[in-house]
Amino acid sequence: MRLPPPKMRFAIAWVIVAFSLSAESRAQPAQRTAEPTKPAAVGTAATKPAAVGTPATKPAAVGTAATKPAAVGTPATKPAAVGTPATKPAAVGTAATKPAAVGTAATKPAAVGTAPAKPAVPVATPSPVPRPAVTAPTGPLHASGDKIEILRVANPKLVANLVLDIKDAQVIEDFTGYFLELRAHFNRPDWSLLWNGKIVSLNGKVDLVLSIPIKSDRTEAKIYAVGPSGEIEIEKIVVLLPVRYLKKFTENKAWSLAVGLSYTILSYEEIGAGNDVDQNQSSLTAKVSAIHRTDIKSAFSYGGSLYISLLALSSSETPSARFIGVNGRLGYDVPGIKQPWRVSALVGFYYTTMLVPLRVDGSSYGFRNLMGPQIYPVVTRTLRNNQTLSGYFKFSPVGQGIGWKNLGNREIAFGLSWKFSLKKKLWSVALDIANLHLGLNLTDTLTGEIYPVSINSNSVSLGFSYHW
Repeated sequence: MRLPPPKMRFAIAWVIVAFSLSAESRAQPAQRTAEPTKPAAVGTAATKPAAVGTPATKPAAVGTAATKPAAVGTPATKPAAVGTPATKPAAVGTAATKPAAVGTAATKPAAVGTAPAKPAVPVATPSPVPRPAVTAPTGPLHASGDKIEILRVANPKLVANLVLDIKDAQVIEDFTGYFLELRAHFNRPDWSLLWNGKIVSLNGKVDLVLSIPIKSDRTEAKIYAVGPSGEIEIEKIVVLLPVRYLKKFTENKAWSLAVGLSYTILSYEEIGAGNDVDQNQSSLTAKVSAIHRTDIKSAFSYGGSLYISLLALSSSETPSARFIGVNGRLGYDVPGIKQPWRVSALVGFYYTTMLVPLRVDGSSYGFRNLMGPQIYPVVTRTLRNNQTLSGYFKFSPVGQGIGWKNLGNREIAFGLSWKFSLKKKLWSVALDIANLHLGLNLTDTLTGEIYPVSINSNSVSLGFSYHW
């Protein structure tokens, strides 16, 4: 039979791998199973042992059905030629046949008056693989001496030239839960490597970090290698974790709290009623935030944050202004996004106000008690060594009371955050940029007259936070 060209075989192999990944995504996670027993030879079915004391007949040739032994006292029959049917079962009292050669089904001795048994279906069983153990790193996730197990399981054989640094594996966390990070090295010319549904190497050489989410006491992941002629090798990586640790991790992740301090630069412009304000100000801003997730497997979370201007460092306007803001949000992790990425959609409520003392003449400036809904999508990427990068966008129509129905009065903001571990503590550095635009009717504090005012405010904040 003529084989297809190598390029066609390579394409067929990738189609098979893609189909396998699609099937795995629909399958339920496997449960922990007992240690596998020693398997039979690949492609053969186990035979029933012969009766004690009886001689075995000569095995049939490869590819032919085994002959039934002759009656007692008669010479053994010569094996049938290739492609001929097996001989008729012998009478009662004959000896059992010896198991057939590899690739043929062994015959079972027939009972008195019964028809010959139907050959068993061959089953291929992979060889068991040693179970190396790894000590989890000490720190907030594990006490010293705790261990997890990382297994390399042949499926049906290990990926050649793939080296896993099991001893250097690390357990990290982010807002969605815990992950095992495992460094891998692959060096095999003309072979491709696929991990987490993506091609990570096409030239046969790559160093990468495998990120495996820990969601139960047994977590499985597969890595694929495809050869230049369409050969496929699949290896399964299994992470075993005692159940008692899962409860501990879940309890630790119920609340995520943070407190921080940032340096803020503000430009504030207010035009209307002859009392125009053009202010530039720098200040220190304090922020407190909290996020609650009832379970590490849950896609839902809720939380809030509070910020307040603590101290004005400089201001072109006298008196200087202070700002207060409160956010309350409910979030949902968008399904179908694979690690190391996570996309969350949050909605909630926003409140902000300015605190400005009266001038010497009794006048003042600024807005008061603005509120409205908000949408707040967040994109997060998990990095190595317990680091994450995240970015957000915020849109909140605001107004006095229910005046937020006018979408022209709104606050737009976006920001970036880098979360990292330093001396076993979690810290983050964040950059936030915001713009507030308002068209309001304000009341003069001196005359009581109502007049239209246009407000435009821009701010940039750079700060750090401590998480626990």
